[in-house]
Amino acid sequence: STLTEGRCHEGSKEGSCGWKLQSTTSVMNTCLENRLIRTVESSHKGCFDECGPRNTTSACWIGCFFDAVLGEQARNSTVVTGLPLEALIETF
Repeated sequence: STLTEGRCHEGSKEGSCGWKLQSTTSVMNTCLENRLIRTVESSHKGCFDECGPRNTTSACWIGCFFDAVLGEQARNSTVVTGLPLEALIETF
């Protein structure tokens, strides 16, 4: 996550911070989590099917999740070829 130390506040000197909060929205975690999981699982169904019933703490499930989101190449490189950002944003 983004470090608090880099947050810009009203009156921060230019160049003294790296990010600024623009807005916030509250969403029930379970609702968001389930929508995000369904989106990711449906995009990489074969991999998740091999893991058996959903177990979000299993190494198999976690591997499939990150392969779907970032792309399998991201395991060994900085190449990100997974789900388009727009598809993930739509879940929110």
